[in-house]
Amino acid sequence: MRGAAGVRVVGHRDRRRRARGRRVLWGGGEVLVTAGVVLLLLVVHQLWWTDREARRGAGREVAALEREWGIGTAGAGGASGGSGGSPGSGAPGAPGGSRGGRVLEGAWWGR
Repeated sequence: MRGAAGVRVVGHRDRRRRARGRRVLWGGGEVLVTAGVVLLLLVVHQLWWTDREARRGAGREVAALEREWGIGTAGAGGASGGSGGSPGSGAPGAPGGSRGGRVLEGAWWGR
C-alpha cells in the first residue's frame, strides 16, 4: 500500500501478523529445544541405569561362580571347599578342568 508521496505505508496489521509469527516460531523453537533436552536426559539416565544394573548383576554372578568353584577371596574362606574342586583339578565345574578354560586374575574365561 502506497501513500500520496509514494512512500510505503505499513499498517498495524502487518506488524502484528509478523510479531505473531515470530512469537509462534520462537515458542516452537523453545518447545523443540526443551523436548530435545528431556530426551537427552532420558537417554543418559537409561544408559547410566542400565550400566549400573548390569554391573550389579555381573557382580552377583561372579560371586556365585566363585562360591561354586571355591575361588572366593582370602577373607571369604580361601580356595578350600566348594563343589567345583580346585582350579586345574579336572573337575567338570572347575576352571581349567575338563572344559579347557583358564583362570586369569580370579575371572573365568571359557575359551
